[in-house]
Amino acid sequence: MASPLRVRGSVIFVADLPAMTKFYRAVTAWLITERGKNHIRLGMDGQELVIHKAFGVDAGEEVGPRVETPLKLVLLAEDASISETVEAEGGQLMRKRQWSDAGFVHLDAVDPEGNIFQLVVPE
Repeated sequence: MASPLRVRGSVIFVADLPAMTKFYRAVTAWLITERGKNHIRLGMDGQELVIHKAFGVDAGEEVGPRVETPLKLVLLAEDASISETVEAEGGQLMRKRQWSDAGFVHLDAVDPEGNIFQLVVPE
């Protein structure tokens, strides 16, 4: 029996909307499908990521990895070259948080504002 629910996308709250839009566009290669006053919607193939301006947070505020966040964005990539894109765009790879499971390598990464996300690539 098919599940009545599917995850269509995610919302990430950021301090610097233009900079984080640039980062996630480079990492996902998704198109901008909507521009709002406080958000940008990226999407492709029925999936979407809404990058939303966080209220009460200043752009440029120094933060470390937000390990207390209860949710994590997981991005499935075709190959490991995505790691180079993450680093080139100002993200960091958390090599100590890498493991293999069921034919895939899982690697946590941190975007330029400290949000942790996970890259999943075939072994």
